[in-house]
Amino acid sequence: MKKTPLLLVVSCCILFLSGCKEGSRKVERPQNRSIWARWFEHKGAVKNCIQYKCTNYYVRNGQIDLSESDCKISTISEFSEDTILIKEVSYDNYPDQVHSNIEVKLNPDGRVSEDFFQSTGEPMPSTSRGTFSYDERGNCLSAIRVDENGSLKSKDEYEYDQFNCEIKHISYTKDNQISFSSKSEYNDNNQLIKKYIYDKNGDLEGERTYEYDSEGELIFEKYEKVDGKTTEENFKEAYSNNKVLGEFLSKPSKYLSSIKRNPESGKIQSCYYKNSSGQDVSEIFDNQERVIERKFMNGNQWIKTQNWRYREDGALLEESESSSQYVGRSFFKKSTFYKVDNNGNWIEMYSTDSEGGVYNLYKRSIEYYESKFPYR
Repeated sequence: MKKTPLLLVVSCCILFLSGCKEGSRKVERPQNRSIWARWFEHKGAVKNCIQYKCTNYYVRNGQIDLSESDCKISTISEFSEDTILIKEVSYDNYPDQVHSNIEVKLNPDGRVSEDFFQSTGEPMPSTSRGTFSYDERGNCLSAIRVDENGSLKSKDEYEYDQFNCEIKHISYTKDNQISFSSKSEYNDNNQLIKKYIYDKNGDLEGERTYEYDSEGELIFEKYEKVDGKTTEENFKEAYSNNKVLGEFLSKPSKYLSSIKRNPESGKIQSCYYKNSSGQDVSEIFDNQERVIERKFMNGNQWIKTQNWRYREDGALLEESESSSQYVGRSFFKKSTFYKVDNNGNWIEMYSTDSEGGVYNLYKRSIEYYESKFPYR
């Protein structure tokens, strides 16, 4: 299993692209979340999570079960009641070889005041500490990160309007010189519609323009540089919780060719489009509009197929990929299976391939503050 990447992002604020939907501006929630907030896929109020890496398994009634005696702790995580990661230790070999260590301190009001990250593993050991300051409304004003010697690694500063929307961002280098800056504009729904990007000298480098559909979903983005170069991204075929966003635009998508809907419920059943590589992609959805199959074709040549299977409450139980792109093989399939708890979080997982291999064996023990999403 791939570890969730712990990116040392200097920003302690997350910019929400979509705001209120009422048509008139209102004050948004303060932008005060750190990079450690809600970074994991857990549902429910997780208190502790212990992850084990296993080396053996046995077959019972045709099902693969993991042998607990052959499992060793790989990661121990602790969360606040507000789902902020406050402590995590990852191990190369428990308990003696620590791979990385994270500690997060919170203010009395629950905002992150300081974080500490230390990695002793490959490719390069590193240590850094971040400190964060806020205005009286709870918006993050600055995020400063230093190394183990106290030398500056990065610094970011932010300004907000009366609606708590970020209107200015300045990023600094380790020499405390401006690296770049940006200014942002919003519509009456507090949705970002313009962002102006400036270089280290304060000269305009380019501007981003954003468009939204009637549901407030981002559907179009254009970046125009001062040298005249323009890039466009149409999010018509993009996904949010595995759901195709919106209907056809008045200016048709460059990629999406068709959507088929259930005539009675109006829910999406399938769609067809070309991806950025020019491949023909077809998708099939279940009755909850979750993608259950995605097939890639290059003309008449099959490339690969991805499949997903869910529990009735939406918890992922199985995902697989079949491909013709492996050297020396006309067909290869890899599948990952999940055993999930009542909250929909996986507590056991393993992967198999079409040649009989079983690997990526993991177990998790999860303790909750309370169970918010019971499965019945």
